[in-house]
Amino acid sequence: ELGLPRLSQRIAGIAVLSSWLSQNVIERISDAGRATPVLICHGTADDRIPGGSEGAEKAKNDLVKAGMETVELHIYKMGHSACDEELLDILNWL
Repeated sequence: ELGLPRLSQRIAGIAVLSSWLSQNVIERISDAGRATPVLICHGTADDRIPGGSEGAEKAKNDLVKAGMETVELHIYKMGHSACDEELLDILNWL
């Protein structure tokens, strides 16, 4: 659930790697959750996560529409995996 509905205070951030977002989470994001920065990373060839990279783009758009202040999306040419570019982007985001 990304932890967004349960947060009682803003945290430094949430990095979401090759995951998906349930619609019921969107409806329950706390105010502290909306203030928490989110980084979404996903592969174009990920066949294990419903919706693939298009689902990641939809998740980003849904989070922004729900009032999230900072949502960053990075898409990589990879499957359900990790790559050096992704890891460097995460380090820079941190």
